[in-house]
Amino acid sequence: MSDTEETTEDPFPAKVELHVHLDGAVRTQTLLDIAKRREIDLPEKTIEELDKKVKITKEEGLDKMLDAFDYFLPIIRGDKEALEQIVSDFCEDCAKQNIYYAEVRFAPHILVDPNSETERCRQVRDIVRIATDALKEGCKKYSIKLRLILCCMRNQPENAYEVLLLCDEFRNDYVVGIDIAGAEFLTDAESPLKTVFQEAHDIGIHRTAHAGEVGASENVREALDEMHAERIGHGYHVIEDEKLYARVKEDKIHLEICPSSSFRTKAFQGDVKSHPMKKFADDGINFSLNTDDPCVFATNLNKEYAIAEEAGLSKEQIIKSFFNAAQSCFLPDDERKELVKHLHSVYGNDSLWAVSS
Repeated sequence: MSDTEETTEDPFPAKVELHVHLDGAVRTQTLLDIAKRREIDLPEKTIEELDKKVKITKEEGLDKMLDAFDYFLPIIRGDKEALEQIVSDFCEDCAKQNIYYAEVRFAPHILVDPNSETERCRQVRDIVRIATDALKEGCKKYSIKLRLILCCMRNQPENAYEVLLLCDEFRNDYVVGIDIAGAEFLTDAESPLKTVFQEAHDIGIHRTAHAGEVGASENVREALDEMHAERIGHGYHVIEDEKLYARVKEDKIHLEICPSSSFRTKAFQGDVKSHPMKKFADDGINFSLNTDDPCVFATNLNKEYAIAEEAGLSKEQIIKSFFNAAQSCFLPDDERKELVKHLHSVYGNDSLWAVSS
C-alpha cells in the first residue's frame, strides 16, 4: 500500500490539487528500493525505521522538514530510473485518491547529480524530459490528468533563468507554470528572480509563488506586485494586513492552502478552529486545500479535508474549494472549462459553486 492510499469509500470522488511537491511525495518503500538498487547503504533497513528520518508527524518546524529532504534527496539525485518510479508512484497515488486533476511541482536543479561529469544544463533538461515523459505515461495508464510546475529556489537565483527557459520549451508539453520556493525573504530589487518572473509574465507563462507561509504579509505583496504572481502558495499571513487581504479578496487571488503542512512547519501556531482557512472560507476568499508534501507529512487530501472540517468548514465549502482550484488552475481556457464542467457533473450545480464554466 502507498503512503497516501485511501482505503475507505471516498466522500469527495473528484478532487483537484494545485500545491504538491513531487520530491515531497516519494514513498518510503520507493526510497528503500532505490537505495538498495544503487547500493546506498542506509542505516535504516525497514519502512518504520526510515519513516522516522523522512516523515514529520508533529509540529516540529520548517527546519525539521528541511532536514528530512536533506536526508533523502541524495538517494534519488541523478538517477533516471528513480525519477521515473517516483512519477509513476505519484500518478498511482493520485488515481487511488480520486484526484481528477493536479499540478505537481519540483525544482529540477535539486535533482541534479552533483558528482556527474555531464554538462549541468543538459542534465537539468534531461530531468524535465524524464518527468514529463513519465507523467504522460502515468496519466494514460491511470486515466487522470496531471501537469507540472517548475520551481525556482530563492537561495539559487542563478538557476532561475534556466528554469524559465525550460518552462517556455515545455509549455505545450505538460509544463504549465513557474514557481518560486525556498526559505522566505524579500528579494533584492536587482535579483534575477524578479527579472525572470517579469519575463514569465511578458511571454505568458503562468506564475505562482510561495509567500506569506512563514514570512510576513509583505512577502505576499512583493509576489503580487513585483513577481506578477497569479496564485500564492500558502499565504496565511495575508490576514495580518487588512488592505492586502481586501485586495486578495477583490482580485480573487488564489491561495494554495496546505493545512497539515501549516501546522507541522509552524507556519500557523494555534488552535485548528482559529486557522486562517476558516476565515478564508467564511469571507469567500479564493482558496484550495492541498497536501504540500504528502509523504513527508504522512497525509493525503482526505486527511486535509478532515482538518478543514475540524476547523469548521462545511462539506459544501470544501467542495467549493475544488471549484476554486479548477477556476484558478494553469490549464488553457478550454481545458479549464472542461475541468469545471466535469466537477459540475460530479457535484451538481449548488449555488455555492455555480460559477461560469
